[in-house]
Amino acid sequence: KKRFWQIPMATKEFKSHIKKVLRDSYFRDDDDYVYVSDNSKVPELVDEYVHVYIISPKFAGKWMEEKQDLITSVLINNLKQSEWSKVSLSVGFAPEELEEVF
Repeated sequence: KKRFWQIPMATKEFKSHIKKVLRDSYFRDDDDYVYVSDNSKVPELVDEYVHVYIISPKFAGKWMEEKQDLITSVLINNLKQSEWSKVSLSVGFAPEELEEVF
């Protein structure tokens, strides 16, 4: 078993690249928010994979599957396979969905 300091983390550059691609391609409006995480708060799960969280009015009225398809489509159409395959989780929320939670 590898210790957490032996597992490669997603670099800041890679996370920034993923965020930039999402912001430049589809989620570019001022009220779109993109966050890319490397799971560093859970050392035993840290690896080169990232999680993407997007809050956007573009998700209003869409089902979870539609949101997932939209995010995946943007990633696949704008990244190399070796890059988009490192996104192990992507989640989209409309702002009003978060208001219901908080």
